[in-house]
Amino acid sequence: MSTTENSLPSDDVPVTPNSEPLQTDPILKVPPRHQASTGEIPGTSEGSNAAPHSTISPRQARQRRNVPMPNMEVLAIDDALGIQTEIDKARDKFLDLVESLKTGRYLTDKIQGVEKHSGLGEPRAVIFHGDYKVIIMASMIVDLPKDLRGQDPNEVYHYLLTKRLGSEIDYVVKGIDRNTGLAVGSRKDAMATKRRHYYLNQTRDGTYRIYEGLCCEARVMSVIPYGIFVDLFGIDVYIPLRELSYVRLTDAMGYYEPGGRVLVKVTQLNRDDPDDIRVAASVKQVAANPVD
Repeated sequence: MSTTENSLPSDDVPVTPNSEPLQTDPILKVPPRHQASTGEIPGTSEGSNAAPHSTISPRQARQRRNVPMPNMEVLAIDDALGIQTEIDKARDKFLDLVESLKTGRYLTDKIQGVEKHSGLGEPRAVIFHGDYKVIIMASMIVDLPKDLRGQDPNEVYHYLLTKRLGSEIDYVVKGIDRNTGLAVGSRKDAMATKRRHYYLNQTRDGTYRIYEGLCCEARVMSVIPYGIFVDLFGIDVYIPLRELSYVRLTDAMGYYEPGGRVLVKVTQLNRDDPDDIRVAASVKQVAANPVD
């Protein structure tokens, strides 16, 4: 009897000394979550149109059994119950999207995927917020460089989004479709809100929140061999290799990755044009030069 790479050996296939027996946990079949939440019982006959059962391990089943059912009275340790049910979590995530849509409050998540379909034009980033898939078009995340060097704009957008996979972004929800579980967002709207607050609006004592010489926490958005791009409170700032360390570096990609955070010092700031705020920052100038 022979086995292929995609098939498991049957019970009568001997285990050789160089192989280890497969260790698999017993599997417990449970109905899909959306059916359980509505109280529906899936059919068991062969002709049933119910969705196939999902499989979970006994450990996951025990975790689910620890979650109280809706409308069940629970005595909490603190003043409020500190444990959320899966239904509560899904509802809160949905309410996040609704509040962002109605008020413009920005949400924060990481880019988890990039979609590019031939013939459909501009690529888009994908974020999952609870059970909802949030789509953000590339043009609502990043600007194209002025010189495309003859390349297709959509190909450049795809490259820029791919380099930002895993990065943390703020976004404002622009639309929600409950039937499909899809939402549409815009990072640029969130960035505009943050720029007004941190760069243009003054505090009660007449000072700006961000100014030259201030040390700030920044998000690493993209990394190339010659430097990093960071999100500094609503402005994408490029920090070249020479400003990353007092020690000579040859490739920033060995030290930084999208999704990380870094301390930077604002070295230059020009806010004369509110629509084109210019910022320069340095990582190495946060600390003193060890050579001095």
